[in-house]
Amino acid sequence: MENNGSKGVVFQSMQLQVGDVLNLLKGIKEMLLIICILIAVNVVFNLVIKKNEVLRWCFNLSKDMFWL
Repeated sequence: MENNGSKGVVFQSMQLQVGDVLNLLKGIKEMLLIICILIAVNVVFNLVIKKNEVLRWCFNLSKDMFWL
């Protein structure tokens, strides 16, 4: 009888460890999702800034050509 009880405790301990690992993986997945969102926002932000710089450069160039 004692043997069955100890197996139950070991099995319960293993279940807790598997649950902890699953929670850890879930947390890692959420962190990776947040990192991907931040990278996407950064890329879009950089593209908008570059586009504005190019437009400003073109506008200045056309303005300079107009004054020639």
